[in-house]
Amino acid sequence: MDVIRIKSTPPNRPKFTGVLKATRTDVQSLSAFYICSLYLIKRCSMADCTKEFNQFLAKIDLSKTKIENLKRGRDALREKITNYYKDNDKAIPDFCGQGSFKMKTTIIQKEEDYDLDDGVYLNNLPEDKNEWPKTEDVHTEIINAVNGHTDTPPEDKTACVRVQYKKDYHIDLAIYGTHENKFYLARKGNEQWEENDP
Repeated sequence: MDVIRIKSTPPNRPKFTGVLKATRTDVQSLSAFYICSLYLIKRCSMADCTKEFNQFLAKIDLSKTKIENLKRGRDALREKITNYYKDNDKAIPDFCGQGSFKMKTTIIQKEEDYDLDDGVYLNNLPEDKNEWPKTEDVHTEIINAVNGHTDTPPEDKTACVRVQYKKDYHIDLAIYGTHENKFYLARKGNEQWEENDP
């Protein structure tokens, strides 16, 4: 657990230090920032933190333009993947958003980069899970499907294929297979098909 220390001295109130524990993943989400802010407001109920909080939120929250960029990029990639599988006479995958964008908690990180996670659910895998292809081959297939969509070549990461856009955002394509009502993430390396609940 990481420890976040919040210090504040509101007018006519004794100085205090609040301590809030959160996981590293939580701190990277907008909800964690809300938690920190609300915790501070609760502890110094006589102080008006609205102005400071709104200024902070404006720095990390996505504008309507950025949200539209992400949606447009997502839809274009879904179309490219659909056409690739159709052209190769393979069952077209299903798609489902996941992560912070779906939960509406996407924020701009320090590097001024923001992202969207999209799940690609393959429908062309054999019924026998033991006959599924290596995850590296599945990653390559998705890379071939989206290659050339942006000026930057797709990045083959351990748990997804990343497509980088010029406008400071990227889209991560996580690839899944389904077997006996369970989802398996195509993770490169020793793990291979890892049971996962997206």
